[in-house]
Amino acid sequence: MRRPSRASLGRAARTTLPFVLTALLGAGLAVAFGLMRPAATPITTIVQVIFPTAAATLTPPPPTEVVPPPDPSPIPATATVITLPADTISLQIVTLQQDLRRTVGSLHLLKAASRLQTARFSLRDNDLPEVLRQLTVAQADLDAATVLVRDELKGPIQALLADINTLRDDVPVRPEIVDRRLADLWETATALADVELPE
Repeated sequence: MRRPSRASLGRAARTTLPFVLTALLGAGLAVAFGLMRPAATPITTIVQVIFPTAAATLTPPPPTEVVPPPDPSPIPATATVITLPADTISLQIVTLQQDLRRTVGSLHLLKAASRLQTARFSLRDNDLPEVLRQLTVAQADLDAATVLVRDELKGPIQALLADINTLRDDVPVRPEIVDRRLADLWETATALADVELPE
């Protein structure tokens, strides 16, 4: 077998050298890119969303009730002692006694007036005995009033008693005129009772 000459080897080397360099360059680049890119690992992206925290709703405290200050305690009333002279007290007692007597006297006069009015009703019922009885009771009330009323009323009461005495005599014999006279006596007794009442 014939060994290639040095010239043939030189030509073949020059012919294949570009291809070998290209292959070596590609392989180098491939290795370089392989070293530069790390192994593919799954990347998990965590997105943290931060929401604004709602401000805590604070319930405002209830309005403080304004309590009015207590009313000042009233100053205890002190008993007022009024000292009256002895003669003044005696005068007041006498006045009260007189008013009481006049009131009771007026009450007797009103009772006499009521008896006279009842006598009128009995007369209309033709109950003559009852008329006479009511007149007698009326006279007793007038007698009781006489000792209690003022002196100026004693005369009119005595006149009223005299009229009742006359009327009693007329009841059995003239009953037709008794009603009008009973009405007049009733009005007189009522007027005297009103005058005698204390003011």
